[in-house]
Amino acid sequence: MKAAKVFGIAAVGLWLCAAMEGSLAHRLSIGGLRPDFLLIFTATYAVLLSRSGASALGCVAGFLQSAVLMTNLAHYAISRTVAGFLASWSRDLEYEPRPVVVGLIVIADSLIAQFLLVLMPPPREYVAPVLDTIGSALYNGVLAMPLFALLNKAVGTRLR
Repeated sequence: MKAAKVFGIAAVGLWLCAAMEGSLAHRLSIGGLRPDFLLIFTATYAVLLSRSGASALGCVAGFLQSAVLMTNLAHYAISRTVAGFLASWSRDLEYEPRPVVVGLIVIADSLIAQFLLVLMPPPREYVAPVLDTIGSALYNGVLAMPLFALLNKAVGTRLR
């Protein structure tokens, strides 16, 4: 039953984040910095999942992101899969999972995912300058803190 709950939370979360990415992200931009809702959800929920589950979540999030932005599928699928894996792998550091710590993990994960997008050159209109990338990563980290508190409450305990 626990697997069904984890899958259900992932499915609903990805669906909501894809909808918010397509309709709300540009309205919440602050000085040109936009939140990346699918990356925020992936990195935050990946902290609670196994590495394989987090990688699968990241891959699906990458597919959704490329569909919402109508861009090349491979760029976002690869970067989000790696981001999900790394966020889950960060648990090996044996930290206490608190919202601030997860926010810092999401910041690092956002920077890594954007760096991977730069390595695989997508269309130029989707690659932000370095300062925008850092600012968006900070924005993502701030939004990840309350999301982690909600997800941790919904799941109950960290999953392995």
